[in-house]
Amino acid sequence: METSTLLASREGSSRGRLEKALDLFNFKKLSDEQRTLIGASIAGKDVLGILPTGGGKSACFQIPGIVTGARTLVISPLIALQEDQIASLRERGVKAFALHSNLDQNKKAAVRWYFRNANRQEPAFLYLSPELLLTESFHQTFDSVGFTRVAVDEAHCVSTWGTTFRPDYLRIRVAVSRMGIEICSAFTATVDPKIERVQRKYIPLKPDFTKVEASPMRTNLELKKENVPTISSTMKRGRWKYDRLSSILEKFHGKNNTST
Repeated sequence: METSTLLASREGSSRGRLEKALDLFNFKKLSDEQRTLIGASIAGKDVLGILPTGGGKSACFQIPGIVTGARTLVISPLIALQEDQIASLRERGVKAFALHSNLDQNKKAAVRWYFRNANRQEPAFLYLSPELLLTESFHQTFDSVGFTRVAVDEAHCVSTWGTTFRPDYLRIRVAVSRMGIEICSAFTATVDPKIERVQRKYIPLKPDFTKVEASPMRTNLELKKENVPTISSTMKRGRWKYDRLSSILEKFHGKNNTST
């Protein structure tokens, strides 16, 4: 049973809270990689998850945050990604917020009010970019509001962007240390030895962190190769496309439906 396996990794954790979290995400069964990452994080260990797109990376930091009743800071590179995950959490009744440039001052003030005044034992997530994380105004407001976990989503950005046009990615460790956050997790679908070395240098993972890497193979995807003729004439190319489309339509709808 999923709950029994995970609860065994953390003495004193609440079976009811874990079962509720799994139900929130409609998980009937976790992958082996998810189970290992979630169990280690609930137990208070830092984790690095290398899972393919669609492999359920976000659940690997969201479920531990919910189970432990933690306030989790999520460093995410793009506003669209932030808003997508926030919408998903809110649909499940979980407190989730973002701070970014698209928010007006009233919405930003509401986020600040919540983290200053709401029950700190209630799980909550705050999404933001590394650039905002490094601002003094952010630290003045949020250093003392009780964040105990940080998750670096799309962690390959530390290497691919941090050394070029987003240097604040290379200062995440400094900012997290200043906030006194003790439990860190990082997730990506893309990694090679060079990227991982950069990640371990600038992401505040403890030396004994748990690393889990899943195969990138996707059994639900299929790649096919089809040879097509090389035609230099624009008109001939257009005719070839028309004939090809006609053959496809004829296959499904009959010859009488392909005429123009």
